Amino acid sequence: MKSKLKFIIPIILITILTLFMVTYYECKPRLKYRYVSEYDGYVVDKCFGNSKKYKVKETYQNKPVVGIGVRAFYENKYLEELEFECPENIYYIERLAFYKCKKLKTIDLSHTDLIAQNAFQYCIKLNDISVKAKNIGGSAFYGCENLSNFKLEEGVKTLGTYALSYTNFNVLNFPSTMADVYVDSLKYSKVTKVTYYKHLNLFYLNTLDIEKVLIE
Repeated sequence: MKSKLKFIIPIILITILTLFMVTYYECKPRLKYRYVSEYDGYVVDKCFGNSKKYKVKETYQNKPVVGIGVRAFYENKYLEELEFECPENIYYIERLAFYKCKKLKTIDLSHTDLIAQNAFQYCIKLNDISVKAKNIGGSAFYGCENLSNFKLEEGVKTLGTYALSYTNFNVLNFPSTMADVYVDSLKYSKVTKVTYYKHLNLFYLNTLDIEKVLIE
C-alpha cells in the first residue's frame, strides 16, 4: 500500500496543481491577439477573466493592433469599458464582437472604418456614441435601448438593416458622405427627425412618417 501511495500522491498533487494553473490562466484578466495578414497586424481574438476594464495594446509582437475580432467579447458579463492605447489604429470591429455586453458603457469608435453585423447588439448600457465608420452593418446597435446620443460623423456611407432598431434617440443627422440607408435600418427606433444632404438615397426614408430636413 505504501509503495502505491508513493505514486498516487504525486499524481494527485500534479493533477491539482495543473487544474489550478489552468483555472488561474483562464480566469486571469487578459486579451488574446490573432494575426491578420490583410492588415499585417493583430486583432483582439478573445477576452479572458472578469475584469470591468481592459486595455487594447497599440502593438503586439511589433505589429499594430488594428481591430476587434469576431465574438472577441461575446456575452461578456463584466466589461464596462474598453480602452485603446492607440484608437487611430482600430480600423474595424467584427461581427458579434460585443454582442450582449450588457454592462459596456463606453468605447472610442471615432477612428473605426467598419462596424460589422451585430457588433454591439444588446449593449444596453451604451448611451453616447460617435461613429465615423464607412459602413455600419446590419443590427450593429440593435437593442441598445439606452443609446440616447448617437452621432454619425463625416465619412459614414451606409447604414445597415436594423442597425439602429430599439434605440432611444429622436434626431439623426446624416453627414454629407452618407450614401444609402438600408430598408428597416430605423425600424422600432424612436427617431422622429432626420437631416440629410440631397444626394442621399431616400428610398427607405420616404416610407417613414418622420420629419425630414434637407441641408442645403
